[in-house]
Amino acid sequence: MGLGGLSRWTLGLSLLMVGASAFLAWSGATLEGGARRAATTLLGLAIGLCVFTAFQTIPLPLGFVRALAGPNGETWAKALSAFREAPPAFVTFSLDPIATQTELARGLLYLLAFVTSLRLAERREGMRFLTTAIVVVAVALGVTALLHPALGAERVFGVYAPQSARSARHIAPILNPNALADFINIGFALAFSELLAKGTPIPRALSAAVAILLAAMQLWIASRGGVVALIVAIFLLLWIHRSARDTRAGIAPTAILVGLVTVASIGMIVLASSTEAFDEVADANMGKLTMHWQILPLLKVFPLFGMGRGAFESTYPAYRFTGEGGYLVFAHPENIILQWTTEWGILVGGIALVLVVVTLRPATALARRTETFGAWTALVIVALHNLLDLGTEIPANMLALSIAAGIVTSGSGQARKPLDTWRAHKTLIRGSAVALTAFGVFLLALHMNRELHDDRERLVKIAADPSVSKPQFYDELRQAILRHPAEPYFPYLGALRAAAPPEEKTEVVTAWVARTLERSPMHGPAHLVLARALYARVPAQARVEYRLAVTEEPAATETLSEAAPLIRSYDDLLELLPRGQARANAGSLLSALVEKRLPAASWRLDDLLLGEHENEVPVHSRRAKLLVADATAPAPYCEEGRDACYRRATEEVEHVIALKPTRCEGYTYRVDLALARGETKSAFEAFLK
Repeated sequence: MGLGGLSRWTLGLSLLMVGASAFLAWSGATLEGGARRAATTLLGLAIGLCVFTAFQTIPLPLGFVRALAGPNGETWAKALSAFREAPPAFVTFSLDPIATQTELARGLLYLLAFVTSLRLAERREGMRFLTTAIVVVAVALGVTALLHPALGAERVFGVYAPQSARSARHIAPILNPNALADFINIGFALAFSELLAKGTPIPRALSAAVAILLAAMQLWIASRGGVVALIVAIFLLLWIHRSARDTRAGIAPTAILVGLVTVASIGMIVLASSTEAFDEVADANMGKLTMHWQILPLLKVFPLFGMGRGAFESTYPAYRFTGEGGYLVFAHPENIILQWTTEWGILVGGIALVLVVVTLRPATALARRTETFGAWTALVIVALHNLLDLGTEIPANMLALSIAAGIVTSGSGQARKPLDTWRAHKTLIRGSAVALTAFGVFLLALHMNRELHDDRERLVKIAADPSVSKPQFYDELRQAILRHPAEPYFPYLGALRAAAPPEEKTEVVTAWVARTLERSPMHGPAHLVLARALYARVPAQARVEYRLAVTEEPAATETLSEAAPLIRSYDDLLELLPRGQARANAGSLLSALVEKRLPAASWRLDDLLLGEHENEVPVHSRRAKLLVADATAPAPYCEEGRDACYRRATEEVEHVIALKPTRCEGYTYRVDLALARGETKSAFEAFLK
């Protein structure tokens, strides 16, 4: 409920609570028999991943890192290049060691939750307690997601204001709709499984009401992947309960059909009551698939040691190869396979994925009792959803999934190997719980308020603060770069400060921009800073930088107005003309800028734009205005061919009216032409239109 556990404060509190739970849960009698092989495998995997994540944060000699992981070492080697300083002697395999430490703390939380749930789920009462707790939290999350927009709340619980622009519909404890949808689906799978199972003390009507409520909430949240995952959960649970021949007595197929129709009916009501929800569910945008395609090359770049768990956000910009549409920041690949294999490397991430799939195969869920069916289904549908969406990177979701995995794999089994006897060493387990909790809290406290987004916010403020001297700023910047060496935003801030009064040498600004573009080749703002720095000394290169800035950041089209004094010919216009989606608007702006000073160049540029976009409205409007002025002024070249000038102007005016029939502009030009020809009556009629 605390913003999904993303804050270090809530994560630390969760660690303390779960660590205490693990200590208390394993304080009872020693369990007989060995652990099930599935539980031992998942426990070993969790420990192994935590150890490897910790290894990624250990400072090692730079030469050693460069020899084993070239791209990681090269990034560290050039981290301080803009300062003209030598790189640090000891570096980590992680390209964002602070983020990796945070991920390690999260991993310890999930490990402790798994171990605790294994112990509690040994008995039916404990399993039912865990299941009920998750369902109750899912309902609470869904209800608060409904209440916040209903009450017009702009802050979560009236306290936290989201830092990024967000629709009022998505003000909720878990702000990301896809992540919230995952938790709702986990609760739904558990509630729907209780509805289908027999021999449970929970009234059927209560289970049905909760399942229907969660399904309706899922539709309100309007995550496309979440809705599909919910449908998969329904059919998967119907299949698994039928396969186990465990359907409750009295729940006939007809009753199940009625329930599904009820859910569908409520869904229609929810979608009909909210146009925004309907539009979000019906959105067919699959841009994430394009992003996944761009991420694939990273598998070859970081095959063995990965980029560092949690380092994707700062590392990915260096490998993004399409920049049209603006400079965007991607916090995650939104694909669990790509997340694990890029951050842990193909070897470790691949092995982990295979072990999870093999260990949690259907036979594991069917091997014990029906209480595990809902938990196993929750694991499956969240995994499927996270092939296209974010969810498993939210601590709240992973905490619930860790508990679900504990429910599925709990119980005693034949101790075929010494490793399976770990359940008998409760003193070791309790001691480990205390040690891991203390270590996790220490990691979180060690670099409090020094995570990537914290450093970004702090540095952008002092970069623009004249009361902070440049030496002070650069000292803060150096420390931030050493914490996040792959991040392109920090050298960009270095370029901004170097270009601020009193300006430093152009070479200094260029060095900072060069480092920015090394870490993010598609970075329009950096090109804009360089264009301004080169404006007076190298006009030709400044024009190129303006063009690149607008190509990669179409929202910055208006900045081309700054370049007007640099335009002396048609060729200069072409040097400024960007590619991509900003081309038409930028070309129209450039043509208007030089329309009076370089009319021939402006006319040629308009011809070029019309050749590319036949119905470009601003160009036709400007051309109509010029032709009407020629015909009515009169222009010297119209003296001998007045009718031809009128005819050409009329054709262009009628074209403008056809393109913009509801605007006055074209009709005004028609009035001007009629008056110039002495056709007062037709001018009056045109005026009335």
